[in-house]
Amino acid sequence: MHKGRFWCHVKQDLVSWDELMRAHTEREDNWSIFETGLRARVRKRFDLLQKMLENDDHINNQSDTLDLIASISKLWHILSEEDRDYIQAASQAVDEKTHWDV
Repeated sequence: MHKGRFWCHVKQDLVSWDELMRAHTEREDNWSIFETGLRARVRKRFDLLQKMLENDDHINNQSDTLDLIASISKLWHILSEEDRDYIQAASQAVDEKTHWDV
């Protein structure tokens, strides 16, 4: 197996191979938890945006709708293609002040 000590960026120290793998696994688990939490927050924002659009709030209250769209758009890199299309359609509905019939 692997012998010696390895530099672990997570612990900022030299560690054994087993410790290195354990730290890497913990880091991956922590990232997964963070990513899952982030996706949950984005989903809540999408739900709120959908309610706003269905109630035509985007026509009467453009400012709040655009703020919500911006808060979702800043996480563009984690959005699916479908989510991106939805955001673009929502932006267009706000700009054109059209009723939401999707």
